[in-house]
Amino acid sequence: MKELKSFICDAGEFGTAIAVVLASAGRKITLLIQPYSHAQKDLFWNLKCGAQKTNYLHLPGVEIPPMEFVDNFEAARSADVIFLATPSKYVANMFLQIKECIKDNPRVLDVLLTK
Repeated sequence: MKELKSFICDAGEFGTAIAVVLASAGRKITLLIQPYSHAQKDLFWNLKCGAQKTNYLHLPGVEIPPMEFVDNFEAARSADVIFLATPSKYVANMFLQIKECIKDNPRVLDVLLTK
């Protein structure tokens, strides 16, 4: 059976928690860390290069298992599942950003984790 590739958008508390659970279960995870602030940019580079093992901005104290960290939506194009773990006020904007990825991969499963 083919291993499903999951793209999780974005690396807030809930997105990071879902990524940790799925990666701990052996799933192939790509976690989007959007560089909307200097702190987010630092988090991205610290996790990507291995200098940090936690999302110290949103989920401190929880060690993140191995996964891929990205700062753009390109990996969503080849994902089997896209999780949108963003606050509801940002969902429309998030859909606009992944729209092309879904067009390229019409069989992708989109999971909305918004509250």
